[in-house]
Amino acid sequence: MLKDELTERMQRSLMIGWFIGEVDGFEDAFTEFSENLWLGLVDVIVVVEKKNFRVKFKSGMEVPVEF
Repeated sequence: MLKDELTERMQRSLMIGWFIGEVDGFEDAFTEFSENLWLGLVDVIVVVEKKNFRVKFKSGMEVPVEF
C-alpha cells in the first residue's frame, strides 16, 4: 500500500540522517570496529554456501563475498 511505502521511506530517511551524523563525527580513517557504523550500513548477510555469502547494505546494494 502507498501508506506503508511512505512510512518505510520516512524510516529510511531518518536512518540515513542518523548514519550521516555518525560518520560525520569521525575525523580520520577508522581504526577500530564500530558497532553503530556496522548496524547503520548492513541490512543482512546471506550465506549462499560455505565460504560464499552476500552482504546486503541498507542502501539496497549487494556485494558478493568469497573466501
